[in-house]
Amino acid sequence: MPTRLPQGGKPRKYIDSNHVFILIANAKDPDAEAKKILNTAKIANQRGNTDYAKMLRHGVNLYRAKKLVEANA
Repeated sequence: MPTRLPQGGKPRKYIDSNHVFILIANAKDPDAEAKKILNTAKIANQRGNTDYAKMLRHGVNLYRAKKLVEANA
């Protein structure tokens, strides 16, 4: 699932941070997917859509926290 910006310049709309987390967790390369989503958050922030950018970052942070917990278990 690509998270890059389409030609129209609008980022793909995610429902909420849990949706972002599930997309990352189910990706073939989760770390690359997380990086792409963070890039989307950066672009959204530049365009003034700060709430959307916060939600995206929160979803990525959920994934990273889960990864840390699994590593320490």
